[in-house]
Amino acid sequence: MEQLVDAGDIGAGHSVTALYEIVPTGKQGWLNESRYQTAPNVSGSLKEYGFIKLRYKKTNTPNSVLIEQAIAVGSKPLAQASRDMQWAVAVAAYGQQLQSGQYNGKVGWAEIADLAKRNMKPDEFGLRSEFLDLVRKAQKLGSEQAK
Repeated sequence: MEQLVDAGDIGAGHSVTALYEIVPTGKQGWLNESRYQTAPNVSGSLKEYGFIKLRYKKTNTPNSVLIEQAIAVGSKPLAQASRDMQWAVAVAAYGQQLQSGQYNGKVGWAEIADLAKRNMKPDEFGLRSEFLDLVRKAQKLGSEQAK
């Protein structure tokens, strides 16, 4: 079986973190309704939000390995997520806020700074502190532009 690249390659020794907003059927999300597909009807007892299929290759091997994982309805709310996951959300929200923040909902600079600050932990190179400084500088610049 030929295994082509679909969504992109991640080189050996590298990693990627993907964050998704899950919008249940019948609820309003951030994006407009799909142009080519109608939303399915809500019926029965939902046990999964979705299903992820991911392929990866071990270094110097021709065939990929498939990982399949359901996204369970019982997933944790952000407040119960690990510190690293909450940190990743703060970083993603920072990136969104730099791009006008239209998908951040009620989350602004102060909330991003607070989330990052609450999830600080020692890091050898001071990158988390540097990130928090960037958030505070962006917050200050944003408030100066609003004047």
